[in-house]
Amino acid sequence: MTNPARSFLSISRSNLLHNYDLLQKKANSSKIIPVVKANAYGHGISDITEILDEKASYFAVSILSECFELIQDRKTKFIIMNGPLSEEELNYADLVDFVITTPEQAIWALNSKKDFKFWIKINLTMNRLGLTFTEAINILDHHSNRCCGLMGHIPGTDKFSDLVKWACSDFMALANKYDLQTSLMNSEGLLEWGGFNCSFARVGLSLYGYPSNQDPDFLPVMKLFLKKLKKIEPNPQFIGYGLKTLQEKKVFLCSIGYGDGLLPLVAGYKFIYKNIAYEFLKPVMMDLSYIQVDGADLVEDHEKYICLFGETQYQLINLSKYLNIIPYVILTNINRRLDRLIDFNF
Repeated sequence: MTNPARSFLSISRSNLLHNYDLLQKKANSSKIIPVVKANAYGHGISDITEILDEKASYFAVSILSECFELIQDRKTKFIIMNGPLSEEELNYADLVDFVITTPEQAIWALNSKKDFKFWIKINLTMNRLGLTFTEAINILDHHSNRCCGLMGHIPGTDKFSDLVKWACSDFMALANKYDLQTSLMNSEGLLEWGGFNCSFARVGLSLYGYPSNQDPDFLPVMKLFLKKLKKIEPNPQFIGYGLKTLQEKKVFLCSIGYGDGLLPLVAGYKFIYKNIAYEFLKPVMMDLSYIQVDGADLVEDHEKYICLFGETQYQLINLSKYLNIIPYVILTNINRRLDRLIDFNF
């Protein structure tokens, strides 16, 4: 394969499978559901689901449109965690599993001419989407044969440990009463609380190499490489919108910008690659950005690519700290303009 013409993402098949197997081991008897919403956290939903299609029991997305083009091409079934956005979407209920998250969705499902089974999400401790216990019991008392499982979401923290334990106890008791499958944990909850003997554990950020506890056994699946387009000579040249270069520094123009999902606030961020210090300069433009090099004499001009993150967990974690956001935001902002190449090596 020829070297990419622009900045790109390298996706590691082996690291993804490693993380999956590690999570499955930690989940004990619970089966793993890879969460592939938001284009598989920026990694590419088509590639990620293809790699895991022989291993996973389900794939989880937020809305139907995220997986619509894939539902007939994958052996693994998709769960639509935010439920149907309209009654019309229930026409696809024989191809995907919908999670009922609001009373309105419950009415749509129960009045549908299609005889399909659905999940019910219970609003536990986070007060996001989900039915109350009372609303769920009312459905189950009259239509338990239509429900295939209960889903919940609890925080992966001990801040509300008593409340979490109480909610989990009631959740599991309700599932046992009606003999339903259960899915209660995201990956953070799984790593901190264990599987709670649920049928399934939904795993997201840790699957892609960034567990909340920064366990070094998890390996980043994505590397972001910046393509250097050309070198900018020192003063009196100008760059961007009139910003001068520094006399003693070397500056490269790179083929990535906020149109690719690189957040403009990255300007000023300093990072290390191959023992060379780099810094993003203002402005970050739609298609391009400037990288300043400290120690220019050490830089090989023929080195066409710079890895911003993905060689270790800490590269992305350091960037997220600089931007004061969580890694999830950085990953999911990377859009489809950047090519995703599986196991690409120079």
